[in-house]
Formats: sequence, C-alpha cells, structure tokens
Amino acid sequence: MRKRYLVAAATVVMLSGVTAWVYADPAAPDPNPTADAGGDATVVLPTGDTVTLLPGGGVAVRPGDGRADAGFFRAGGTTDFIMVPMDQAADIASGERDPRRYNVSALLREGQHDAAKAPKSRLDDREYDGYAPASPGTRDSAANQKVTITLKDRHGKAPEYTDVLWSALGGEAFEKLTFDENGVSTTELPAGTYDLQLIFGTQSDQSGDVIEGISTFTVADEPVDLTIDGAKAQPVTAEVDAKDAEPQTRKVDMYAKGSNVGVYTLTGGKHDHYVLPTKSGASEGVSFNFGTSLTSPKGADEPYSYQLAFPGADGVPEDLSFEVPDEQLAEVATDFQSLGTESAAGYCFAGIPPDIGIGFQNCIETSFPVPGDQTVRYTPEPVKWHGYTRVGASESTMVTFGTTVEGTTYPAGPGEQSFNTAPLTIGLMENGAMRMSQGLGVTPAMMNHFDSDSLGYGRGYSGSITLSEGDTQLGHYEGVLDNSGGGFDLEPDASGRFTLTVDGKREADDVTPLNTHSTATWEFDCPKAPGDDEAETVAASYVVLAADGVTDGYAQAGEKQKVTMEYRPQNADVDTKLTDLKFEVSYDDGDSWDEVKIERDGDSATAELDHPSGAKFVSVRFTATDDTGSELSQQTIRSYGLK
Repeated sequence: MRKRYLVAAATVVMLSGVTAWVYADPAAPDPNPTADAGGDATVVLPTGDTVTLLPGGGVAVRPGDGRADAGFFRAGGTTDFIMVPMDQAADIASGERDPRRYNVSALLREGQHDAAKAPKSRLDDREYDGYAPASPGTRDSAANQKVTITLKDRHGKAPEYTDVLWSALGGEAFEKLTFDENGVSTTELPAGTYDLQLIFGTQSDQSGDVIEGISTFTVADEPVDLTIDGAKAQPVTAEVDAKDAEPQTRKVDMYAKGSNVGVYTLTGGKHDHYVLPTKSGASEGVSFNFGTSLTSPKGADEPYSYQLAFPGADGVPEDLSFEVPDEQLAEVATDFQSLGTESAAGYCFAGIPPDIGIGFQNCIETSFPVPGDQTVRYTPEPVKWHGYTRVGASESTMVTFGTTVEGTTYPAGPGEQSFNTAPLTIGLMENGAMRMSQGLGVTPAMMNHFDSDSLGYGRGYSGSITLSEGDTQLGHYEGVLDNSGGGFDLEPDASGRFTLTVDGKREADDVTPLNTHSTATWEFDCPKAPGDDEAETVAASYVVLAADGVTDGYAQAGEKQKVTMEYRPQNADVDTKLTDLKFEVSYDDGDSWDEVKIERDGDSATAELDHPSGAKFVSVRFTATDDTGSELSQQTIRSYGLK
C-alpha cells in the first residue's frame, strides 16, 4: 500500500543519528506532525492542561488539576494546532503570556513536550500576531476600502476575548483582526468577497459564554461598517432522558466548505455555547457539528455517560435545542477494566458524522477510577467515534488504547464492550513500518491487545531498535520507547531482506504489573523508496492474543483456559497469509518455555492452557511465517496474570 505520509522532522526520533528527516514544508507546517506516524504527540501547556494530537487530525485535552471546566479554542489563521485556553486568551493575545508556548504543533516539531520548560531557542521563531504566527496581511493599494468591524457580546459589551480573522474567497490571503477596548477593529481591504471566522465571548474563572459563527461580506467602492451582535446568537443545548445528567464537555465545529475558514471550540460543562446567524461566501455552504458529553452525578450507584453528536450537513440547523430519547441511541454496557491494579483512568471520545466536511475530532477527557462499569449511550451509526481510553494518571507511566483512524460505529439499541483489556502483546502501530523516500519509519506498539478496533501503547519503556541487512547493521537506537515515531536513514535505491529488532523493558508499577519486557524481530523484504511524499507499508505483521476469563488483567489460575491467536498484517491493505505458527508459554518470566499444541485455521489458531500450580503470570512467545516469506519472532513477558 502507498499513501501520502507527511511528518515533521523534529518530532521524529532519528534512530540512525545521521541526518534529520524533513517530510514537511517548513513554510506550511504539517498541523498534525506526529499522530499519523503513531508518534508521541502530547504537549503539557503552561496551564498544566495536556493536549494530544490524535490520528486522523484531531485533538484531545486533559485539563490540569482544578481545571475540569476549562474552555479552549483552536486559533485560526494557521494550519498549526494552537490551543488557546479561554481563561488565558487575553494575556496570550496581548503578549503577556508567550503565544508560542501554546502552539502544540510547533512545540512537537521541536521535540518539546513541556511547553513551560521548552527553551526559548526551541520555540517557534516566526513573528506572532495575537495567538498565531503573523498572517500575510493585505497588499497596499489606493483602491482599498476601510473596513470597520464591531463585536458585541451577549450583553452588548465588548467581548473579553476574540479570535476573528477575514479570509479572501478564491485566494490565500487572510488576516487576524485586533479589537480595541470597545470591541472595534479597523482594516483596509481591496474589492472582493470575504468570509469572517468568528470566535469571541466572556470568561469568568472556568465558565463563560462562547459565541461563534461564519459571516460573509463584500468590499466594493465604499467603506464597510459591520456589526456582529452576540445577542442574535442562538444557544446550543442538548436534552436527554436522564434528568440528573451533568454536562462535562461541549464543542461546536463549523466549516465553510470550499474555503479555508472554520471555527472549532471545545469547553467543559460550565460554558454556554451560542451560534451566530451563519453564512459563507463559499458556494458549497457550511457544515456544522455539535458534540457533547454528559455523565451521571459523581458517586451514582449506576454510572452512565452520553456521547452525542448533532450534525448539520447543509448548514446550521434552524433549531439548536437538541433533544434525543434514549431509545434512539446505542446503549452500551461498558466494562472499563484495569490492568491489574486499581488506578486512575479516563476516556476521550469524539463523534464525527460522515459526509459533512468536518474531519476535526476534538474532545476533553473525562476522568474516573478503574475497574468500573458504566452505561455509555452514543449517537448511533453512521456517526463514527474516535478517541482513546487510558489507565494511569502519570504522563510517564500511563497506558493508552486509541481507536483506529477509521473510527467505531454503534447500532441503536443495547450492546456490550470492554476497554483496557489484557492479554497484552507487542505489535506495530497502524502503518508502523513504512518505507519512505529517505528511509524506514518505525513505530512499535509496546502494549498491543486483541481488540481490533484499537491500538495500545504504554509509557515507561526503554530499550533498543536495530535495523540490519544480513550481518550488516544499518542503524541502531538506544533509549526511550514510549510510542515515539522514528526512522532509519536509507538511500532511495536501498532494498533487500532486512531485519528489524525491537527490545523494550518497563518496570512493574502502580499502573500495571503486566508486559514488563517485550521483544520482536521481523525479517521482511524492504522495497526501494516510493515517491518523495509517499510511503509504502512493508510486509511486517504481528500476533495478537485473546484468552478466556481475563478480567482486569488476571484469569483464574486453577482453570483450563482457551486462548486464541490471530496473525495480523500491520495494515489491512497488505494481504499476507500465515503459513506457519509456533506458540510457547512461560510461567517463570521467560526463564523456561514450553511449546503448546495449537489448532490453526488460516490466520487464526486456538490452544488450551493448563496452568501449573503456583503460576502467577503467563508469558507468551510466537514464531510465525507468512506467504511472502517474512518471518516474525515475538515475545511478551507477563502478557496477563493468574490468581
């Protein structure tokens, strides 16, 4: 499979230590530099809020301590993800707080994950205008007309924060507008049609009003005087059957199809959202999506949550007071498991309706302890749900299971699901071994599991990754293996039978005692480099394991147990078939191994385990070959526990 594959240089761990890779034009930064590569795309803002770029172009926010109701918007006028906390917006816009420390994309390009501690020399060196890098501005012309725009909040006053810019239809020119204490901005523009991207509002602690919309205006042969009145904005609300449901997050996304204008806001449950009468000069119209998460009161005997999406494919709906009965939703009994110990946990889901032109996934994480059960009600198919669940509170040790780029749909009615499940194995993130124009990109998944709808990884691993051809070592990396995307330099014509070896260890801790040491060795045919901005998936596959009776990382020691193995290509478009599989287990953390008889059917196999008395953990090892001749040796110490 070939696909366009762009990553930014500084976010890639260079395993060869030779030269940096550059797959993104520095003049047009890739807005999601690491998530599609499976890399560590997380930044802690100076406020303590954690922002993670998600595969597929979205963003997840985990508020800092005491900031559960914080609000955020993505700064306009740039392809970068600049996440502006609403309670810091005025200080950032004025320059009192350094806006560069909120540019998540730019920080990641420089390999910086703690914005407050990032050295000034590693911050974006472009000139900033308010929240974002300075825009191109307007061309000087005697024919320009004066354009005056006045903003009023819900109470007729000047808003406390603004993110407003104009964008010229049919061109790339745009400019961020600065408003005075009276809410007035003045600029000069040549004749033409323009869209206004509008986000403004008021802020009090972690609550306030968020007003957003898209407006169009035309400059001809006279000055333009335009007033945007927040009192005309319509409130956006959602009502559900559970009358005690408490709003946790709200978001409103709008996109002017056929232009480069969109507005995206994301807040906690205490903000009120309003949408202005919205119209774009772009002929394709405007797409709209309101997403909200509601939960049962803290300490409820039967916890529940609502994950809802209300789309408008053909413009903003006339009525923004949404109401949905439970009978129209998917009602999924959900088991949020632990990985062996009671722990803090969280989830972050974003619903994206198809065919509405909005691919931006954003969510604020909801925190809770595991193990625990709750009923989760989703807007059913065709809405696709993206996001992740996590176990552990520490950035250095947490384990994350993220849904695939394609997302998950739920049919209306009852259902069941489990998150954070064991057994655990080692694998590859989606497209985790890719041949690119300058080398081989590598992203192992140190904590993979059987669930086909998600990819898992854990932090706290260190070890090595080595690429060889026969007896010749082509590159070697030693250090942290926390899901960081990396790569080895290769000449474009380099090809042949390569061996890739990953060896990572992690200490047992208060998040999990499982998967303390995983290794994998892949032998595969590496092709020559594809085009300059393309990548090709190599034939490197892995084995995942499921085992009956495993709950919260453990199974019953005294019972015979059926296990299921499945051989998977790292990308479903690479159609390889398993030809041979060997399965071994260890009950002494890998000091000795016993081969287990299996029954294989195609790419799947089953076996029965009779655990010896006193065994505490089950470690697994697989040796496999597929019909391309690619070979795999894969081992995980403490795949799951026994009680």
